[in-house]
Amino acid sequence: MASYTLIARVNAGNGRFPFLNVPFSKNHRPIAVPGATYYVRPTGGKRTPIRIGKDVSAAYTALIKMEDGERFDVAPTQLNRNSSNLRKTVEETAREYIERSKHKSHKTYLGYRNAVSLFVQNCAKTHFDEIRRDDVLDYLHALRTYLSPKTGQPLGDSTVFNYFLKTIVFLNDRGISKYVAREDWVQKKDWPVNVDKRNKNKKYATYTEQEVAAMLKMADTMEDALTRFLVGTGFRIGEAAVAQWMDINWQNKTISVRFKPSLGFKPKDYEERTIVLSDTLLHCLNKYRSNAPDEAFIFPSSCASAHATRFPNKTSSLRIKCSASKLKKS
Repeated sequence: MASYTLIARVNAGNGRFPFLNVPFSKNHRPIAVPGATYYVRPTGGKRTPIRIGKDVSAAYTALIKMEDGERFDVAPTQLNRNSSNLRKTVEETAREYIERSKHKSHKTYLGYRNAVSLFVQNCAKTHFDEIRRDDVLDYLHALRTYLSPKTGQPLGDSTVFNYFLKTIVFLNDRGISKYVAREDWVQKKDWPVNVDKRNKNKKYATYTEQEVAAMLKMADTMEDALTRFLVGTGFRIGEAAVAQWMDINWQNKTISVRFKPSLGFKPKDYEERTIVLSDTLLHCLNKYRSNAPDEAFIFPSSCASAHATRFPNKTSSLRIKCSASKLKKS
């Protein structure tokens, strides 16, 4: 599939008309450049820019269509007049978006596929440009009353929010703002409450201080180090499973989470970060390391799996109510 870039040509004065890359917002929408004329330029082969016009929404729609491999031979001045010739059904638009989402991780892809498919099933409109706010609110109601095929129970609030958010991403990505005015689209008050943020400490089961003390008493050397490591760093289980001794900077007393393409690992939400380690945790890790080389895993995946098996009925990432200072005393 060909790749294209959205660029803008502006009058810089002194007879100069340079091309500039169009900036994008955090939700991947193009930001209009004052007085600009927009072009779409191929990134490979013959890179001659294709003039679209002065409408940034029309230019973004053209970019999406060309990246999807569609022919774009409509004159720019007739783009809005002949919009009926460019209409797509909701089902076609969803199918194309799901296909484009296959580059995401498998779990993320399945989430988008399920959310968008549910929207298509519950959308009463035929064409994508007919979607209005009522359709989105009807979909939200459908999510809250939908029964999971696995459990036969209604979806939880967190799942409803995630599916709704993924559907909004889909609609925005396909240029819904070109067809629907902001007041006719979806308003912030219509969004379901994000229970992940509202009840962050209530939603998940957590270990008490007494449970942690009991765990450490029965733990062997590896389990003791792993428990203290998860508490002291806040690492997710997946991050701990690929952590290597080379990730620790003993001099600066830090450990880093970073991309590891050779292991097929990328941090959740692309969250590369560096975490400060306490002297107590460093001493524990140094004692646990023995003669392991830098490239060795701190906790091989089997160790992390064994920890989850031995201490079940909690969330996969170790969440503990006690503070690190109290844990040092145990």
